[in-house]
Amino acid sequence: DPDIDPERVLGERIRDVLTSLGLREIITYVTVGDDEITATAAESGSAPESIRLQNPMNAARKRMRSSLRPWGLRTFALNQREARGGLGLYEVGKTFSPRSGRLPIEERVALALLGGETASTVHGGTERELDFFDAKGILEQLGAGLGVEFQLSADAQDAALVTGQSATVNVRGKQVGVLGMVSPNVAARFDVEGDIFALELSMGDLAALMREEVTVSSPSVYPAAVEDLALIVDSSTPAGDLASAIAGNGLVEAVELFDIYSGDQIPDGSKSLAFRVYYRSPDRTLTDRDVEKARRGIVRRLESQFSAVLRDS
Repeated sequence: DPDIDPERVLGERIRDVLTSLGLREIITYVTVGDDEITATAAESGSAPESIRLQNPMNAARKRMRSSLRPWGLRTFALNQREARGGLGLYEVGKTFSPRSGRLPIEERVALALLGGETASTVHGGTERELDFFDAKGILEQLGAGLGVEFQLSADAQDAALVTGQSATVNVRGKQVGVLGMVSPNVAARFDVEGDIFALELSMGDLAALMREEVTVSSPSVYPAAVEDLALIVDSSTPAGDLASAIAGNGLVEAVELFDIYSGDQIPDGSKSLAFRVYYRSPDRTLTDRDVEKARRGIVRRLESQFSAVLRDS
């Protein structure tokens, strides 16, 4: 449908997944002040170009934002004072960059920020600071929810992130974002306490690659069979690894993570992951027996590889 905006649809899907992972959505100003821009560029020494408004509604915010980071970090610091334990926030919004003699470049971006302490672990464990691998886990679970395989490579060439604690985020070899620890110098400018990790994705780049992936696939004329699969696994198990294992079955066309739960009826140190699995054959309509056989094979693989336990309905 030409009226459907792929980036907007992708944004809604990202919101659904990040909210299900326990992150809270924020909506911030599209205008910023010179102080916020300078603070974000604390490590690079030069502020990014931005659009100055001739008649700003607020004298303290005279520029259009070219990044979600300034208000994201400011909002994180404000919420951090009230939060107990770990804190995760995200925003999906537009940024604006100047273009000589032409209208500004508008780009949709998703930014997630994570920091603070985890809840106490079981059997006498203690709280610990969230780290790079927790942020990586968010990315993996987002990928599982979107049906996209993200890869990480090298240090992100991003002055606001810490070398050795950052990486570029790629899909099929093309960069779509960055992941890493925010420079303590930058974080301090916004009064953020402790380590904070950022995941930033370009919606345009990601949506284009997802469309490309759909375009090259030959659709089957036969109907899909859809069923939900709920599994209990160790809380440290990345959802993306399970999604990849499920997708490895020859009859599985797509896998979507739609629920993550820990609490009542789930053992301590474990979590429940619920996947929607789409089965389809390129040359025939699948029978219930076909789907059941594929499902049994998937469950056996997950039990063997991840010690997963099928959750009762």
